[in-house]
Amino acid sequence: MGSLGVTDPAGIYCARNEDSERLIRMDATRPEDWADLDIDLMIWRATTTIKSEKIVPRILPEFLRRATREPYSGWMTSGDVIRQKLAASHFATWPEADREAVLALLPAYIATPDTDSESLAEWLEAFSLKDA
Repeated sequence: MGSLGVTDPAGIYCARNEDSERLIRMDATRPEDWADLDIDLMIWRATTTIKSEKIVPRILPEFLRRATREPYSGWMTSGDVIRQKLAASHFATWPEADREAVLALLPAYIATPDTDSESLAEWLEAFSLKDA
């Protein structure tokens, strides 16, 4: 099993051939070796033109780390898009380690300038209250 945690990334339906190639390449390398553009595109396209909710838990933590560390790097994925991906990928059902990693990273991401994170902050607050 590769770093995306899916048995066969080649079996994930992607509307764009380049995304299939990107997933296979990412699966074969460690998250810290992924290109920023690959991470950003995969989060942006996950659950829409890439028909898999399974990749969101694997890619989102690395996206949040990088976007928080380098907020002005031209990320196209906003806080609102992240909130949508969390809902579409059924966040509450994620493996606990993946969920905990994202929950630990979200507050710093939300506090980062220019992330358009108002709806994400509301989602996190509601999730935290529900989970309490």
